[in-house]
Amino acid sequence: MRIESVDRRSFLAISRGTFEDPLDLDISVRAQSFSGETSNIFPMGAPQFLADLEQLEKTRRGTASLEGTEDFLLTFQPYGSTGSIWVTVVITAFRYTPMLAAEVSTDRLSCGFEIAGEYFGQMCVELRQVLGNE
Repeated sequence: MRIESVDRRSFLAISRGTFEDPLDLDISVRAQSFSGETSNIFPMGAPQFLADLEQLEKTRRGTASLEGTEDFLLTFQPYGSTGSIWVTVVITAFRYTPMLAAEVSTDRLSCGFEIAGEYFGQMCVELRQVLGNE
């Protein structure tokens, strides 16, 4: 599934990962001229996220947040008075670098963008499908 910004300059793409687990996800993000991707993300707390997402869809109030492994974070919240939704995404990639003292290097992309309210309902349906609840 793909969630695209109002100005079409940013997007979030979520697809099934390569593991047999149905909750294994691959994530791609573009925010203006920045982009990144990470694989084998396992969401945590999907049932609560989907319940919060449904409430947000109905009322345009509150926040729905999904956390995952590798410091993944996806948040939806109301934006403005037109029914738009603000999407916040954080993806992280950890690289093991034995030549550095800490042995771990971290790449992180954190961004946000507006999506049109009229597409939010369909996006919710697609998210429920990707997360295996429909």
